[in-house]
Amino acid sequence: MGYSLRVPLHKISVYVPYVGGGFGGKAGINFEPLVVLLSKKAGYLSGGEKKMLAIARSLATIPRHLLLDEALEGLASIVVERFINTINMIKEQKIGVILTESNVLLATKLAEKVYVIERGEIIFEGSPEELLSNIKVMKILKGA
Repeated sequence: MGYSLRVPLHKISVYVPYVGGGFGGKAGINFEPLVVLLSKKAGYLSGGEKKMLAIARSLATIPRHLLLDEALEGLASIVVERFINTINMIKEQKIGVILTESNVLLATKLAEKVYVIERGEIIFEGSPEELLSNIKVMKILKGA
């Protein structure tokens, strides 16, 4: 027999404690768009819906860091923009975001610091601007 857990997702808003402790009424991240998922079975969720739900569930634990592995892969451009906004809101809540992403241009929109790893070795470390201006590394990333 399968079990179903109903959570009022429209009420999910993640509040992150201030550095000094306590919640202090800080504004949270609203996942109101997930309300439409309440009537859907998991097997019928789109890739973007599954990813957004996974992020909301992760944030419910009030993490200090969030690891997102290829979070933007395979998403429609309109959904990518929504994810970028959500990730930026998470960062504003002082939650560290570690993003692994093969799409360099999207990653540089979100990153404060970039590491490029090839065959298990860090071949670049720097700011997004430094990465985009590094011709040698960009050639490697483009497969040239």
